[in-house]
Amino acid sequence: MFDKVVAAIALALIGHLEKRMERGSVAVDGDVDAGRLRRAGTRIREWMREQGGVHPRSKPSSGGTVGEGKGVDAD
Repeated sequence: MFDKVVAAIALALIGHLEKRMERGSVAVDGDVDAGRLRRAGTRIREWMREQGGVHPRSKPSSGGTVGEGKGVDAD
């Protein structure tokens, strides 16, 4: 009885894998909804600003650098 159950499961698994291989791995892109993506980006940007993680771009100083002294090599 147990061997019949195991055989049935194995056959079902093999059948599933065969169907999967016949279909291949062709991906289908979803439809682009530019308006929805733009609104989502705006919401994410606003949320990040509220969290303090993103600030509006600052203008370069007279020396041409932004945030002078805060580079990777600064000790």
